[in-house]
Amino acid sequence: MRHIFLIDPLEKLVVKKDSTLLLALEAKKTVPSFILFEKDFSINSFSPEKLFVYPFHGETKKDEYFIESFDLEDPLTIDLNEQDVIHMRLDPPFNMRYMQILWKLMNLKALGITVINDPQAIAIHNEKLFVLQYPNFSIPTLLARSTQNLKDFTEQVKKQFHGLEYLIVKPVDLYQGLGVKKIFLDQSEKEVLDFISEYKMAVIQPYLKEIEQGEIRSVYFGGECLGNILKTPKAGAFLANVAQGASYKSISLNQKQKQACDQVSADLLEKGIQWIAYDLIGDYISEVNVTCPGLIVEVSSSNKINLAKEILKQIKVLGC
Repeated sequence: MRHIFLIDPLEKLVVKKDSTLLLALEAKKTVPSFILFEKDFSINSFSPEKLFVYPFHGETKKDEYFIESFDLEDPLTIDLNEQDVIHMRLDPPFNMRYMQILWKLMNLKALGITVINDPQAIAIHNEKLFVLQYPNFSIPTLLARSTQNLKDFTEQVKKQFHGLEYLIVKPVDLYQGLGVKKIFLDQSEKEVLDFISEYKMAVIQPYLKEIEQGEIRSVYFGGECLGNILKTPKAGAFLANVAQGASYKSISLNQKQKQACDQVSADLLEKGIQWIAYDLIGDYISEVNVTCPGLIVEVSSSNKINLAKEILKQIKVLGC
């Protein structure tokens, strides 16, 4: 077995706490492992299994999970085989460029190469919308390209969430809290129209005050919960995003939260999605991250367990 990690350029990553690089360093301890960049990823019908990759070396900080160094070595070409595993680890936005990468990976999958997560499954499971198939676990949502149904939606959520003052509006295809806005309920029509003019489509939800106490990130692999953190927004902020300054600490899921994540994980595992990072506000799942689930450095550090090592164990168990 070899592990090949398809990643964004190193200059785009926060190397010291990058989930993929931690996983790559851990994988290299036991099997040959390589980095693959999007710019080098091509498919040749005469030899589609050839990849131009980079060996690498690096270190994590002593007694920690943060990365101290990560360096590429001279590139080489390898021939893939059915024992190899490719990790799809490119960050969104989920646009046509992203779909083009998934199409290439689908071709490799057709040759018997394992891809985590399955590229076809990534393509059809939107991170913000898939959870709506589980109404008992999901936040009431309006997906709209106009304000035609906005009034009816807001009247319904006001009945369900007494004292509701704000809505959250977010793009359907971005990540790390980019583009997310908090808007007054009584100014929602104009704000939503402006949002749609910029992003074409709006995901509209009630603003849940529980976010002020934090949002849970729960990491699952192979249907199993590996660890959780509570991400707390900065004072005066409403986005519990670590990349935007949220603090974090270890936490356990309550029974309802775990039941929800267990059920969704079992369903997605059957479709080829092993690695999931859930975001939960209160007892609701707000997002099901399947494109490039992250924060395993932070979850590892907070829970004093090496999630990279646990993920690699699960890959062996699942026979990937």
